[in-house]
Amino acid sequence: TTKFGVLVDQACHVVGLHVQQDRTVPVSQAAAVVLVVPHGTWRPDALAAAIAEHHPHWQLVAVWCGDPQLRPPNVVTWMDTAEPTEHEVVGAEPHHLEWTTGLRAAAAMLATHSVVVVLHVGSVAVCGPLDALVDDDAVATVLPRDDERSPFMHSVVVLRDPKLAAAGDPAALVALGARVEPGVDLVVGRAAWRARRPSLVDLDRFDAQQPWVLDATAELPGPVDVIGFPERESLLASAAEQVQGQRLPIGLPGGLHVDEHVRRLVAAADDAPRPFSDAASFRRWLGDRYWGAVRRDRADVRAAFGGRDPDGTAYLQWCRVAAVADSVSLLIAPPRAPLQPIDGRPLNTTKAVVAAAPHMTATPGGVNLVGYLDRESSLGDVARRLLAALDAGGVSHVALASARTASPLIDDAPATVEQPVYDTSLAVVNADQWAGLREDRPELWGPARRVIGYWFWELATLSVAMRPALHAVDEVWAGTEFVADAFRHATVKPVRVVPLPVAEPVVSGRTRAEFPWLADAADRFVFLVVFDHLSVTERKNPFGAIHAFRRAFAPGEGPLLVIKSMNASRAWADHQRVLDAAAGRDDIRVVDAHLSRADQMALVACADTLVSLHRSEGLGLHLAEAMWLGVPTMATRYSGNLDFMDDSCSVLIDATEVPVRFGRGVYPPRARWADPDLDQATAAMR
Repeated sequence: TTKFGVLVDQACHVVGLHVQQDRTVPVSQAAAVVLVVPHGTWRPDALAAAIAEHHPHWQLVAVWCGDPQLRPPNVVTWMDTAEPTEHEVVGAEPHHLEWTTGLRAAAAMLATHSVVVVLHVGSVAVCGPLDALVDDDAVATVLPRDDERSPFMHSVVVLRDPKLAAAGDPAALVALGARVEPGVDLVVGRAAWRARRPSLVDLDRFDAQQPWVLDATAELPGPVDVIGFPERESLLASAAEQVQGQRLPIGLPGGLHVDEHVRRLVAAADDAPRPFSDAASFRRWLGDRYWGAVRRDRADVRAAFGGRDPDGTAYLQWCRVAAVADSVSLLIAPPRAPLQPIDGRPLNTTKAVVAAAPHMTATPGGVNLVGYLDRESSLGDVARRLLAALDAGGVSHVALASARTASPLIDDAPATVEQPVYDTSLAVVNADQWAGLREDRPELWGPARRVIGYWFWELATLSVAMRPALHAVDEVWAGTEFVADAFRHATVKPVRVVPLPVAEPVVSGRTRAEFPWLADAADRFVFLVVFDHLSVTERKNPFGAIHAFRRAFAPGEGPLLVIKSMNASRAWADHQRVLDAAAGRDDIRVVDAHLSRADQMALVACADTLVSLHRSEGLGLHLAEAMWLGVPTMATRYSGNLDFMDDSCSVLIDATEVPVRFGRGVYPPRARWADPDLDQATAAMR
């Protein structure tokens, strides 16, 4: 507020004269709009055009809150005098910076206008007239979201008193007397949609590429549905252009990422060079300041080096390693001299736990099998299959349960022990979870001990999170050649293909008539897709089967397509997408239910064809089990399923490799997977 005080005082003086002279001007024509544009790929032109359509007499200005060298072209009038300085862009928390900038611009606009509306580009779409926003006498109005979680989670602010602009954010405005107006009939969004044709739509978490939900990040069901509401679908389709884009983290010339350490240093300094205009000097200025900030800000660093590094030598060595191995930009040089010691207690690291573990004699000639043996999960099933194979092969073994999973317990879990017995351990815990296993079971490692990872992965390239585990195993086993090849490209350690035992499935006695979604199917031809949403819906790709079926058959032509999923309640946005793809077709039935394993196998046995137009599979166990049951299989000609599927026993659909999309953070976006040929799948279904 001290930086903006002079501007606010001047604006207050001018607006007082203006209001006295302009009382005959309708408020709706004396209004202005400030569009706040966050750093990223959002552009204000579509939102500006929508406002101009309904209010051609309103003045529109925009303020840019990002890298000044990356400001979009002049598609609107940019208000240069209100935009933040380079130090403010780097040193302020982004949301706070955006609101402060927007309110500062509003204060200046109030010198010539009676009321100013502040809107965030990328967060709100205008779909009708906004007269209701400005036709009252409140000094300020805040339209909050129903699920506001911070002072910045508001969709719209209307300002009439420039003195309130110094508040800095909507929460402070409310504290200073701004009216809070829910705006039920004016604003709708993911928390509430009670207006038939709203003027404003809160689209803060809307993704135009995923128009089947208002919140593309939702894992649990939300209060507002899109699918099944044609008016909402139509409105979102027309508004999507206004929120195309995304927020991007601030980066400096050369690629230096502005993290919390950099932000705090700049916010507290008066002598920092300009980050964008004088980037080289700014990087030199960071120097040892950065590493001091890391030491100050990170609790784990303080704990690790506080009490047992009196001269700072160990911390200095860590910094030099972290400069290239701990997600620190290479543009930040490692420290040049020992840093001052810091207070804190030693960190109880994995190495310390291993050293403190009691010495136990390991017996040769057997195997400690470690995995999610008592859990209902795919990896738990893999571990139990391997345990059965050890039993059948007469191999000496003990079983140890790993509990680091949210999967539910099973009723008939195999017997386990608390401590390993043998010198060799086979761990069915995926590589990205290996650090947790080392913390929980340090006794598996040590002199004369051997650890094998039985790992699955669904892409041809490994994620960054998996690579550290390669240093902690002596050998890798994989269930298919596809998975093995992914690990062979990342390590020189032995990688062996050890196929997973697939026993004949146990089928319950349920028939078509006993499954509600097949009760009326009689002898109609049934295509079946089965998948778990938690296995990444896009990878399983039920959409491919739905699109191919819609092309292959006219409504009511005869065949049925059943999409049987599980865990939709924990992947709500993805399930809404499935419902959207199947909408309008009674012969496509989407069912989300948890079945016992025997009932699941009975459902597969009731189908005429099991379809898996997957983008990638580590194995494709459901396909192998369908083949056991004599059910014809149609699958993508790609990934782990090709170890047991070819043209002599299956209908394989050709595919091309494409970049990963909708990987839900599990798969790196630069990786690739399959895009099955839907024309070929359509013909195969016919």
